[in-house]
Amino acid sequence: MQIKLKNLKRDYGSLHAVDGVSLDIPSNTVYGIIGRSGAGKSTLVRLVSMLERPDEGEVWYGDKRVDNLSKKDLIEERRKIGMIFQNFNLFSSRTAAENIAYPMEICRKPKDWIKKRTEELLAWKAEVMLQSPPFPVDRNRESPLHVPLPVSLPSFSVMKPPAPWTLRLQEASSPL
Repeated sequence: MQIKLKNLKRDYGSLHAVDGVSLDIPSNTVYGIIGRSGAGKSTLVRLVSMLERPDEGEVWYGDKRVDNLSKKDLIEERRKIGMIFQNFNLFSSRTAAENIAYPMEICRKPKDWIKKRTEELLAWKAEVMLQSPPFPVDRNRESPLHVPLPVSLPSFSVMKPPAPWTLRLQEASSPL
């Protein structure tokens, strides 16, 4: 799914955290957002993921404008995106598969669909791990063993690894 930002602005009092940002992010691409501390990276990603609404401008997911949706409709759209933050946590009382299934359970997906999707995600993660070194080559990158899995395979994922913000876009039907 393509993401389009049109003249986004977000202020916190006299601080212009995001000031007139326009950006087209094509589907099936990975975008990194880099900049100095305080440059507005986190705010921009919160606007893209609609965790915050822009003061001005538009946010589009594909052909749908999302910054002007009602709270209820926005919640439905947010279910189509995955957000993985730097300090993610798993439930210690659940297995890996059960942790992966949890977001799909709370979205009330059918049990057979959850089981199939969980198996696909575990297979994808295993493939990534088999093809990757166990330790990061660059200290600014996570080892593939520690990179969290976007469990529901949304239309796009917003991830905050220790390195710069990354937006990963993929078709909803592809494993990542």
